[in-house]
Amino acid sequence: FTQSGGTLFGTGTLTVTGPTTWTGGYETGPGTTVLQGITTLGDANSSFYYSNVYLDGGRTLTLEGSATGVGYGLQIFLNGGLLPGSGTLRIASGATFDDQTAQGLSVATLNYGGADTGADAIVVNDGTFKKTGPATTSTISASFDNSGTVDVQSGTLSLNGGGTDVGAVYQGTGTIQFSGDTRTLDVAS
Repeated sequence: FTQSGGTLFGTGTLTVTGPTTWTGGYETGPGTTVLQGITTLGDANSSFYYSNVYLDGGRTLTLEGSATGVGYGLQIFLNGGLLPGSGTLRIASGATFDDQTAQGLSVATLNYGGADTGADAIVVNDGTFKKTGPATTSTISASFDNSGTVDVQSGTLSLNGGGTDVGAVYQGTGTIQFSGDTRTLDVAS
């Protein structure tokens, strides 16, 4: 499956068992996209621009395999359209997302006002989130709920949208920075 632009819209579940490359475009509507194969988010050949991908309108993107954020930079907008409701990025148990970007990963929300503020945007990590790329800082400004592992091997991962940790593990030689909204930790985290 390859998406480099345009809009995928729907209420059902799209399951992709093979490789996926997503370099741009929108996925919207209250459906779910499940990526089970090797997934590449961003343009590996880009040396001077960010790849922008958008989840909106209640869309959930579930990573169930090995996923990598690549290229100059990657921006994932979890309230990136005009439909009410934000997106959810889920890293399933046993799955890995590895931020290898050169200039950084940004997982952000946009506030369109009224009922579409982006406040319900969330990243759910039940697997492993890694940062191994050379970027100085990568930022997740949406809520980040973690029951898996965050492994920062280089630079800084800034988690500034709050969230909840249940049995979470934070490790690596890099820096994890908590700032912004409220973060709730259980005794095992």
